[in-house]
Amino acid sequence: AQEGVRAAQDTFRALVGELSSAKGRLREEAEEDAVRLAMAIARRVLHRELTTDPEAILGLVRAAWDRVDARETQRLRLSPGDAATVRAHRAALNFPDRVEVVEDASLPSGSAIFETNRGSLDASVTTQLSEIERGLTDVLARHKAVTR
Repeated sequence: AQEGVRAAQDTFRALVGELSSAKGRLREEAEEDAVRLAMAIARRVLHRELTTDPEAILGLVRAAWDRVDARETQRLRLSPGDAATVRAHRAALNFPDRVEVVEDASLPSGSAIFETNRGSLDASVTTQLSEIERGLTDVLARHKAVTR
C-alpha cells in the first residue's frame, strides 16, 4: 500500500511540475500574442486614420520636425497625397522655404522621410510602430530572462 501511495505521490509531483512549467510557458506565449495583437490593432487604426483624415499626416510631420535640426534639413519626402496636404499647411508647420517638400510615389501614405546634411530621419508610421514593437519585444525578452 505504501508503494502505491509513493507511486501516486511521485506521479502527482511530476504532474504539478509539468503544470507549473506549462503555466509559465503559456503566460509567455500570451504576452507575445498580446503584443502582436496590440501592434496589429495600432496599425489598422493608424491606417484608417490616415485614410479618412488626410490632415492626420500633419501631426506626424510636426512631431518629427521638432526632432530634426531645422538648419540642416533640406528635403521632406512624402507620398503624393501627403505631400499636397503638407504643402497646403506649410506655414502652420513653420517650414522654411528652403526645405523642399517632395512627392515620392514609392512611399505609402503615412510615410515621412526628412533628408538632412547628416543623413535621413524616417518618421513614417510603419517605422515608428516597428520601433515600438521592437521595444516591447525587448522588454518581454528581458522579463523572460529575469524570471527564469
